[in-house]
Amino acid sequence: MALESGTYIDSLNASNPASTDGLGQADDHLRLIKSTIKATFPNLTGAVTATHTQLNNISSVPTDLTDLGISDGSSGQFLTTNGSGSFSFASVSQGSGGIALTDLSVGSEGVATFNGGISYNNSTGVFTYSPPTAAGIGALTAHPSISGAASSSNNSGSTFIQDITLDGNGHVTGIGTATATGMSPITGQGGGFRDDSSGTSYDNSQTATVPSGATKIHVWGNLRSGGFGANLYVQVGSTTVIQNNTNNTNVNLSNVAACSGGQTITCRLDGSGDLSVWYVFYS
Repeated sequence: MALESGTYIDSLNASNPASTDGLGQADDHLRLIKSTIKATFPNLTGAVTATHTQLNNISSVPTDLTDLGISDGSSGQFLTTNGSGSFSFASVSQGSGGIALTDLSVGSEGVATFNGGISYNNSTGVFTYSPPTAAGIGALTAHPSISGAASSSNNSGSTFIQDITLDGNGHVTGIGTATATGMSPITGQGGGFRDDSSGTSYDNSQTATVPSGATKIHVWGNLRSGGFGANLYVQVGSTTVIQNNTNNTNVNLSNVAACSGGQTITCRLDGSGDLSVWYVFYS
């Protein structure tokens, strides 16, 4: 008995088996027919109800709208439906519910609101930007409290600022003060005189009273172009704090001496020459 081989239906030979063949290979023919049918239609799991006419009308798988029987439109148009199964193309325009890019614009800045934002007017097509407020972005509206900040220092008399401590951000965290020991000027208390005289054995003296609260006096004396017997003396009470007996020598003298309120300070030039004396009292 003639028996072909094959995988799909098109491999089958319609002339087999011959009428003169025996029945010994009839089962082989049946198995070949079944295997080629299943190989040709592997995905058919149910009844195929399409008619031969319907199947014959399918020439290929649709790849564009025209394969579905829908006429193509123009470039830039969109596909629309009438809701009853009919499709057509339409152009974008305001009349058909669309807008053009030129219909949109940005208006003037709006009033600041807490978080700010952008609003859109769908009647005019205008966008409006409203900036946030300072509170909305968490900006500082007042100087914040600083942990460990220094207190104010309002000094007077002999107290002065000695140290200033800063943190890593430049904030003042400490102010150190100190009190001067020794001398603090008494405001408005002091004086001096200048003498320009000539002659021999000439006395020129001035006196002043030590003010209350004074404990020290600083005296400066300048004697230049000294002539005959030119000597400088400064006394506080009965104590001489500056004395020059070098006669014809130019000198600059300075001294700090103890004093007390009510004492008399005496400045005297013996002889001739140019003399300047200054004194300041300290508490």
